[in-house]
Amino acid sequence: LKRTGLPPDTGLAALAQRLDQGFTVNEGCTGCGVCARVCPAGNIRIDRCRPVWLGRCENCLACYNWCPSGAIGGGITSAGYFYRHPEITAADIMKQREAR
Repeated sequence: LKRTGLPPDTGLAALAQRLDQGFTVNEGCTGCGVCARVCPAGNIRIDRCRPVWLGRCENCLACYNWCPSGAIGGGITSAGYFYRHPEITAADIMKQREAR
């Protein structure tokens, strides 16, 4: 709640969508846009070669897990745990999103 500024009685679903406010990018960000292309919610746009989260996060962490430079952090990513299914590629995720 502290990160979002939402009132204490905010429901879990609304709160989860706003957790993206805690995401940051470090100097390793190249502005490649993979984060925006793998986001199933269309929650990221690239502005001045940096991702901007739009407050519709589904907390899938695709942006975090598929960033080729590992530049996304903050929010719920503080544990430093990355996971990529060995049979799924970023291109697979991008194609699925485009098909929506």
